[in-house]
Amino acid sequence: MIFICFFIILLFFYYFFFVFIILLFLYYFCFVFIILLFLYYFSFSIFISIFYFFFLIFSFSSSSFFLVFILIMF
Repeated sequence: MIFICFFIILLFFYYFFFVFIILLFLYYFCFVFIILLFLYYFSFSIFISIFYFFFLIFSFSSSSFFLVFILIMF
């Protein structure tokens, strides 16, 4: 009985973990899509594209660090 309860709790946590990862990736893809649309409308500005490039690198590195941290926690 204790083992079954533990197994259900474990499945519950893993379910939320995978849902969280999927939501995180969806958030980043939507974010990138919005910024790409923004760059399409303001394509003449070089500063915005450089800012977008650095911000994209920073955001993906921080998200990967966060995912590694979650994996270590689990």
